[in-house]
Parts: sequence; C-alpha cells; structure tokens
Amino acid sequence: MRKMLTTSDGMQGTAAPQVDRKRRLAVLAMVAAVLASGIVWAAAEVNNGQAPAEPLTRFDLRYQYQHRPLEDHDKVHIFTLRADKPFVVSQRWPLATRLDLPLLLTDALSRDNPTGDHECGAGDVLLQGVRIYTLHPTWAVAGGAQGIFPTASQDQMGGGKYRLVPTGAFRLVLPEGSTGSVFAFLVQSDFDVAGDEDRQHQSALPFAPLFNINLPQQWFVTLCPSSDSRINLRDDGKLFLPFNCMGGTMVTRSMVASVEIGVPLVNDYEGYDFKREARVGFFF
Repeated sequence: MRKMLTTSDGMQGTAAPQVDRKRRLAVLAMVAAVLASGIVWAAAEVNNGQAPAEPLTRFDLRYQYQHRPLEDHDKVHIFTLRADKPFVVSQRWPLATRLDLPLLLTDALSRDNPTGDHECGAGDVLLQGVRIYTLHPTWAVAGGAQGIFPTASQDQMGGGKYRLVPTGAFRLVLPEGSTGSVFAFLVQSDFDVAGDEDRQHQSALPFAPLFNINLPQQWFVTLCPSSDSRINLRDDGKLFLPFNCMGGTMVTRSMVASVEIGVPLVNDYEGYDFKREARVGFFF
C-alpha cells in the first residue's frame, strides 16, 4: 500500500490535490459564467444603429472612398467624424440630433485647384434634428430636417450652398425575421436656399429603402443603408440608383464595425461608379 506523506504540521499530503481540485472547479465556474453571459448577450436584441427611427447616443469614425467617372480627376476620400445624440423632449416624441464633420482628400478640379492636385481640407458641415414617434412597438415614424452649411475650405470639397434637407422616415420591425431585423424607408428633399451664386443649384430627392437583417453572433447585413439613391429634380428627373450593401458586427454591446460597398444600377447623373465605406462606431 502506498504510504501517505505527512507535512511538518501533521497534515497528510492528500490536501494538496484537494486544493488543486477546488481551484479547477473555481476556474470552471468562472468560465461557465462568462459563457453564460455571452449566450445571454447573443440572444438579446441589440440596437446596431441602422434603423433611422431608433436613435442612439453615438460617435462614429468613418472613411469613404468614391470613384466618380464623370470627372477627369475623380478620386474622393472622405473622413467623417459623426456624433448623434437623442434628447427626450417628450416621452412620445424624442428628438434625434446629429453632427457630421467631414474632411476630404481629393484631386477634383475647381477654381481653387485648376491643376487637379491632391488637396486635403474641410467639407460641408451637416446638422440634423428629427422627431420620432412610436405608433406601436412594431411601427415608428420620424420627421425633421438636415441643414448643410458651406464650410468647405476649397471649392471642390463642398457645394458652396446653404442647403435644407427635409427628412421623413418610417420603421417596421420584422417579427417573422431574426430579432432586431427591420425595414425602413427614408425620403428627403435636398435643395439650396442661399450661397455662392456662381455655384450649381441643388434640387434632388434622395431616398433609401433600408432593410437590416440581424444574423447569429451579433453579425448583420443591411441593404441600402445610405440615402445615395436620388432623383435629380434640377435636370429632368434623372436618376442615380446604386446597389449598396453593408456587412458588420457588434464587437461589444457599445461598439459596432462595418463595411459598405456601393455600385450603380442606374447612373444618369453625377454619381459614383464605385463606393466603399468603413465605419467604427461607439455607443454611449
């Protein structure tokens, strides 16, 4: 029979394996708790910020590249700092605000850049205020406006006009789909109200039939996530209609990352022939 070892205080040597066993059980309990919390998070409905009628307090870092075939110098890189903040003006009608600060790197030709050099500078600032009304847990509508201001540091980096963009949207939760999947339709009227008389007037009808599908493990796919589609009311109703698709994931409950690709289906005027956008967003 194997002899038992005795320690200097008289305790037998089998105590050490018992301590190790307790430590292993504690570690297993901690791992189980972490896995359980992950399962609960994966099963919960998490707002990924895609629905226009479900605003979040957020800060986004965005990079967008566009290739514009209608121009001799056609490469545009846009770096945007975006901040959103909803305010509870009333329980049934919260106010969603937004601020976009774009920085551009482009070789587009203009009075400020007649040789088509790559120039970097500020773009036009965007401010938004939208009121949201939830008719039902499934339905919500939103209405408000954006203001776009001619803050661009060079002509090729902005439109040179003060623009008003009335905005309307509705959101429908899709109970037949995965938790958090929604359909939304956004329509705007984009027109200038003042600014440089030498710059081109703006009159267009942007729209977006957004369809967000939540996937397992906090991934999602969004069709038409941007209001790039538009009808040019200034030029006989010509249409720019791209196909946009975004894929992304909720890295944590408060951080989202996504990539969007856009290519035109109909490109009658002033559109791009390719677009890509990468985003990292932080929710508060």
